[in-house]
Amino acid sequence: MASEPKIHERRRGERVFLRISVRVSGTGKDGKHVNESGQVAVVNRNGALIRIKTPLKPGSTVEVLHDVSQEKLLFKVVWVSERAREGQFDVGVELTEPRQEFWGIRFPPPERVAS
Repeated sequence: MASEPKIHERRRGERVFLRISVRVSGTGKDGKHVNESGQVAVVNRNGALIRIKTPLKPGSTVEVLHDVSQEKLLFKVVWVSERAREGQFDVGVELTEPRQEFWGIRFPPPERVAS
């Protein structure tokens, strides 16, 4: 019986689907400054998926302002959709420094791998 190939999972934690209004300030794919409102669609311990009208520059650092708490954090842009869907681009961002509860959620501690 042939063994199934293992699929490499790139996500580093549980995902939570929610809607949070944010303000994003950073660099667009075209190199111009972006400062616009957006919506967070998915969060995890390390980052989020944000939907905004302007595609951001992959690898750049962006500041995200949480509209409810008014707290700001820096994120690195790790992925941007190639096309807009319903007038918005999906942008994957990752925290530049670990931070607990920015999204108002307490994630369980990461699992430790036994050696």
